[in-house]
Amino acid sequence: MMERRIALLFAGQGAQCVGMGRDLAEHFPVAADLFGQADEILGRNLSNIAWNGPIEELTKTSNCQPALYVHSLVSLAILREIAGDFPVAGAAGLSLGEITAHAAGGTFDFGTGLKLVQRRAEFMDQACAATLGGMAAMMGGLENDVRQLAGD
Repeated sequence: MMERRIALLFAGQGAQCVGMGRDLAEHFPVAADLFGQADEILGRNLSNIAWNGPIEELTKTSNCQPALYVHSLVSLAILREIAGDFPVAGAAGLSLGEITAHAAGGTFDFGTGLKLVQRRAEFMDQACAATLGGMAAMMGGLENDVRQLAGD
């Protein structure tokens, strides 16, 4: 019989929401521990921003990327705690999630990955500040509406 293996897929920026991880930290010591480690490593209260917002603060790249990284690895730690050791076929991620996938796969430890994510976010903030422009996403809608919003 072939062994069943699990593929891990980690989210990128945009999956954040105020309150993310609070319930996990309240019910799972490993979650509270990882959020606490993140606060200590970063030298700021990231967990408070993730758990209480406001959304305008959480959506800043310098906050949402580390928060998503931590939340994803918290979720994996809880899964491992509940399900035990399970075979992993591979790990992948979308953008920021690629770094999370490396941490999950053991390329580097939690703290090293968190520092990398924080530097990445700082570089992205600097690049955005130095460049005029913007980005938007539209879910659904008609082609004409999209063209009008984009200015043809």
